[in-house]
Amino acid sequence: MALRLICLCFANLLVYPAMAESDATPQSYQATYTAKYSGMPVTATRVLKKTEQGYRIISSVKGMLGDIMEQEDFHIDERGHILTDHYLSEKAFFGSARSEELVVDHQARKATYTSTRKNKHRELPLSTGYLGPLSYQLQLRNDLKASLPQHDDPAFSEQISSYQVPLYKVMSRGRIKDYQFEILGEETIDAGIGQIRTLKLQRVRKDNKRQTAIWVAPAWGFLIVKIVQQEKGGKHYEILVETATIDGEAVSLP
Repeated sequence: MALRLICLCFANLLVYPAMAESDATPQSYQATYTAKYSGMPVTATRVLKKTEQGYRIISSVKGMLGDIMEQEDFHIDERGHILTDHYLSEKAFFGSARSEELVVDHQARKATYTSTRKNKHRELPLSTGYLGPLSYQLQLRNDLKASLPQHDDPAFSEQISSYQVPLYKVMSRGRIKDYQFEILGEETIDAGIGQIRTLKLQRVRKDNKRQTAIWVAPAWGFLIVKIVQQEKGGKHYEILVETATIDGEAVSLP
């Protein structure tokens, strides 16, 4: 259970690196993160790469109790919209394995979700703006980058106080869920890379069962550097960046 919650925390909140200035397409990216739950070490890796059909995001989390792998394929249309094509999740805990899959048919305007858990099968009508379980994070990054000034602009601190992050419609586990974030302000944190100037955001939830905060680095295209999740009952999870590369080059402090 502990590893699964850490994995969900990691998978649901990562934000991607900057878009290439020349053609506004995502840059290749890889980052490693470390986490601890009650002293149990966990390592997470996130990769974004180009494919023949578009792009692929791969997220993997490994710990003593099990592993989780998530993968989403998507492409970007002529208007710059992110369109999810396929999503796959494979989980293994204590020798028990299960998988989830989302297949999107853009011509038929529907998405089909299947899960080996209780043999679930659901079909969703596809609407404009629906995003995948991983690709919505790229849209969040795009919105922050498009709406806020450069991180070294004096107006940056002023504008973040008035900026409202859009609501995202996400295809998750056979349902459409609303994902909402709010900006809490700027903060300098210590990470494996060093001291980093960050922007702190919080996931807005209808219930108070958990609180999740994330810290992203505007200088690195809003790359996530830290996640903290507080569960009801006092359980605490923290994830911190260790290394990251963008287009094969290691990130460095500005």
